[in-house]
Amino acid sequence: MKPEINVSVDEFTIVLHPEDEFTLKKWVLNATQMIHSFEEKSGIIHLFGKRNILERPPQGYKTAYTYGEHPFYFAIGFHESYVKMGVIIKFSALAWSFYQTFYLNRFEQEIHVFQFVQNIQCEDLYTVRLSRFDLAIDYLNFDIEVDSLYKDLTSEPKLMVIKNINNRINNSVISGMVANNVSNTMYIGSRKRNVNILLRVYDKKIEQIETNGYFLKEALAYQSWIRFEVVFKGKYAHQITDSLMDITKFELYQNYLINLFLEKYQFYQVNNDELILHPISDILFKALKSETLDQTLYSPRPINNDLVSSLLYIIKGSGLFPILYKVEQIWGDDQIELLFEFIYYIYKSRFNPNNDHRAWLEKNNKTLKTVPFEEILELVNKLIDRRNK
Repeated sequence: MKPEINVSVDEFTIVLHPEDEFTLKKWVLNATQMIHSFEEKSGIIHLFGKRNILERPPQGYKTAYTYGEHPFYFAIGFHESYVKMGVIIKFSALAWSFYQTFYLNRFEQEIHVFQFVQNIQCEDLYTVRLSRFDLAIDYLNFDIEVDSLYKDLTSEPKLMVIKNINNRINNSVISGMVANNVSNTMYIGSRKRNVNILLRVYDKKIEQIETNGYFLKEALAYQSWIRFEVVFKGKYAHQITDSLMDITKFELYQNYLINLFLEKYQFYQVNNDELILHPISDILFKALKSETLDQTLYSPRPINNDLVSSLLYIIKGSGLFPILYKVEQIWGDDQIELLFEFIYYIYKSRFNPNNDHRAWLEKNNKTLKTVPFEEILELVNKLIDRRNK
């Protein structure tokens, strides 16, 4: 398969800060007005559904809301006693992916983060500022292994180094998640909460297959899928906000995201004390010069694969097939059809869905209806074939 790169934004958090100073008595009213303005400018109610109280607010915030019933985490909220905390808007990676999907379906055009932050501006009421911004670079169908990168970066002497745009070597702590002497995930930088930048490199294909994730279909289609994911917080996120506000074209946005990564992380191979640009960085520099760069930024459609997991369990772990085998051997193949008719009869006449079943349906009905059931079965079949190899 042809090697490709994809540049995208994973999760991000925005804080709306009031333009004017308010007394604490007026803060709740003003915060509510800010939320109403955001709702109108983002179209969040049209895309996600009506506003609901959120029982799990973002950390440090007391009052929070979400919209509709969905399988992802989205929150908007404030704290009644702390005006300076502003109004927080938190998109999980999955929430943003669904927002992009719903937006495309409704308005027949794509939306990206630079357009989103510009769309929700309200100069009379608040300023928009990112507090977190996760950038993802995906290497699809490349001959890259996380374990090899980890060992080259941590070996003595080093076989690989990382430099920034100022030619300074990155001496951050490098840690790997090692299992069976193999690392499929590594971190470059401290994982403490107050750190403003952290790079995670991991095998996205393995992650999606092991968890039956929302992008399982894509993971099964690629020969390999390695993700470089950078978390920017604090001052870095604030600087990114300013840059996004000035971007006017999609092509400039793509270039900006790639340059943002290369400013902090350029990988070099060490060969007889000579530093040679590693292919994972070289491909990014080439992408900046490519006339087909617009093909490298996309947002795949997320699919909840709970049904895939359940079907796999029925087929591989529930004992159904041994029962079918016994029935077939004792009473013949035609009695298997009778067994399924009996199971269907029991389901239709005896099964009563509980609250958990209804809640799951409420959260997933809208998104799964757009996915043909044949596609779900195809994923199950591919996973069975993969596990039987």
